[in-house]
Amino acid sequence: MRGTLIICLFFSISLFTISSGSAQSQRFQLQVEVANAAEGTIELAGLEFNPPKKVPMAEKELSSGAGFSGDYPIAEEALYLLEVGKKLTLILAVKPGENIKIKTDLNNISNTTLEGSSGSTVILSALRKEQTLMEKYVAPIEKKYKEALAAEDQETAQEAINSYEKVLPQLMNEYNAYLLENAGTSVAWVFFAEKWDDNTPIQFLDQVAERMKSVQPAPSYATYLLNRIEELKKTAVGTTAPEITLPTPQGDKVALSSLQGNYVLIDFWASWCKPCRIENPNVVKAYEKYHPKGFEIYGVALDKNKEAWLKAIEKDNLQWINVSDLQFWQSPAAKAYNVTAIPMNFLLDKEGKIIAKNLRGSRLEAKLAELFE
Repeated sequence: MRGTLIICLFFSISLFTISSGSAQSQRFQLQVEVANAAEGTIELAGLEFNPPKKVPMAEKELSSGAGFSGDYPIAEEALYLLEVGKKLTLILAVKPGENIKIKTDLNNISNTTLEGSSGSTVILSALRKEQTLMEKYVAPIEKKYKEALAAEDQETAQEAINSYEKVLPQLMNEYNAYLLENAGTSVAWVFFAEKWDDNTPIQFLDQVAERMKSVQPAPSYATYLLNRIEELKKTAVGTTAPEITLPTPQGDKVALSSLQGNYVLIDFWASWCKPCRIENPNVVKAYEKYHPKGFEIYGVALDKNKEAWLKAIEKDNLQWINVSDLQFWQSPAAKAYNVTAIPMNFLLDKEGKIIAKNLRGSRLEAKLAELFE
């Protein structure tokens, strides 16, 4: 889980549920009461994966005091999306046989109540827990960061970035501990897994994996989660960095493996990402100091506009190897490294193994000093 303060995120509502080809002999019930309903609709949809898509199931026009109820087939635990008047969005983790009752007031959606579904309650509670943690750890820093950006105060913005990096591990630890305590082996984990990225602690992922392995016979969502965890572990510290071959601005393709023999920083960034641009001076400083000693940077831009990319390279004085396929978040390189937020980087040793990641500011300088001095 990462906040929006100093990263540029790729996150969509293409959350996953589990579909099954087996006969849907079981059912669940859903009742929704809506107070202060305005114009619009209330919609229920299934959330599938492979490929990710939303499958409409029911829709009703809203009116004051509106109600909504239905009885639906379900093969196994699954995720559903409930949207109420474009004001309230709920993710439901449903088991066969559940009778779910939801009450909401569109003038005060924070008081929405939900009963009859343990997995759905876990998701709603976890989202509230996340909001509490963000207000506790991130909100003051975010305020400072935004004010610094408005004042074009790079130094204060950098201080905010450093503060965020310090509190992020504690925030993540508290949130992950909450999930381990409350989520059991529910399909709700599929929703939480959408927020996992390369910063998610391996120990936490291993704990989730052990839980999913204990569910027998294994439902399809458990298999999905185990595969997702294995994908994330491919870029863990100690593993060999996945190969990347991307074009430079001149069109020449450069393979990451061609840089072996140097310490290499794979730096994921973009011209449109303000936090990346704020961090670039720190990376330039490190490059100028350690490049003569055997430090190289392989800068992967998640851009889609070549002109903007080239202007940013020139303006920020990025003299290292710059590459991009201009596929934005759909770049195979980003997918290979599980990059869902930038800036993000991976430091490789001379043999191409990952020895550190997400090094910024003084932490990058300290790690390079450890290696070269």
